[in-house]
Amino acid sequence: MEIVYRNLKPEDYDSLIELWEISGLPLRRKGRDSRENMIEYMKREPDFLIGAFDENKLVGVVIATSDLRKGWINRLAVHPKYRRHGIASELLKISEERLIKSGVEIISCLIMDDNQPSICFFQSEGYSSMREVLYFRKVLHPEV
Repeated sequence: MEIVYRNLKPEDYDSLIELWEISGLPLRRKGRDSRENMIEYMKREPDFLIGAFDENKLVGVVIATSDLRKGWINRLAVHPKYRRHGIASELLKISEERLIKSGVEIISCLIMDDNQPSICFFQSEGYSSMREVLYFRKVLHPEV
């Protein structure tokens, strides 16, 4: 198995949605995960949406975002049949390198408190939790 890592392109959208579904990630097809939104993000930030491919099959993905002072790791997913092969670690490494190159000095991620596999993964990659921080949000549209 030789995994190739590259930026996602608009034609990868259907494979991206399929991978997120197989991986159990919640989807907002009419909002943030719509074809239009994802393709716009691919065009606006081409280096921050990274896919892992086994031949032509998308088997892993990560979205990196930045608010210019802090980088964020979002929607990291690996196809269940391809887990435990270092793909998530490589996707994380690539996104961290790109975020650092963009000037951020802190990289964060949000993980649901019942997602033990993700908690263990990020801890193993040198991330620490901040239990004293509360996450607040204001949802303007139900599909966002």
